[in-house]
Amino acid sequence: MEQRDYSPLQWANSLEDMLALTQDRVDSYDEQVHLVSFSMGGYIAALLALHPKNQNKIKSLSFVCYDPNGLSKEETLRRKNVLNSLKRAKNTNALSQASLSQYFTTQEVQEAQYPQTVLAMASDLGIGVMRAHMASTTPREDLSSQLSQLSTPQLWIAAQYDKIAKADAIKEHCLRSPSATFELLPNTAHMTPLTSAKDLASLLTAQLTNCN
Repeated sequence: MEQRDYSPLQWANSLEDMLALTQDRVDSYDEQVHLVSFSMGGYIAALLALHPKNQNKIKSLSFVCYDPNGLSKEETLRRKNVLNSLKRAKNTNALSQASLSQYFTTQEVQEAQYPQTVLAMASDLGIGVMRAHMASTTPREDLSSQLSQLSTPQLWIAAQYDKIAKADAIKEHCLRSPSATFELLPNTAHMTPLTSAKDLASLLTAQLTNCN
């Protein structure tokens, strides 16, 4: 029977914690696993996949809205500014409409269910988790060259209007990677699990089926 698990990164206070929690899930299976990741989780999945001990443990990799080239200077600066605001904040109300616009298209941010879901998630996680996650994964190194050398099948899913993990950069990476397949989700931005759930699920299901 097909088994699924997830890495509870909300328990993590550092990059080392994130890697350990995810490694624990990988190690809990006797067979190879399909590693599926989104955004920051892509960075964790990439680091894990590149570790020598996992060479024969991962059957396929699926990256959603993750740029293997690392964070741009602009995005790194933006995150540092957000982090400084979070350090002074007592709760997640520090998330402004402007920061939400980084994750959605103009039309999406006007549709209440999308920003409300992100705000509710932030409130549930708490200000401490948000600080820890952002501090632990900023900046991020360029892993594109190392990932290009992996023989593990890789699916890279980008969003047309993503301001964080830009589609053109991800596509360019895939053109240099023999094991990589590129897919584009049109008319959406970074938060594809919310805005393009069905299309995203179809792409991931096809990848897992093809790699079995």
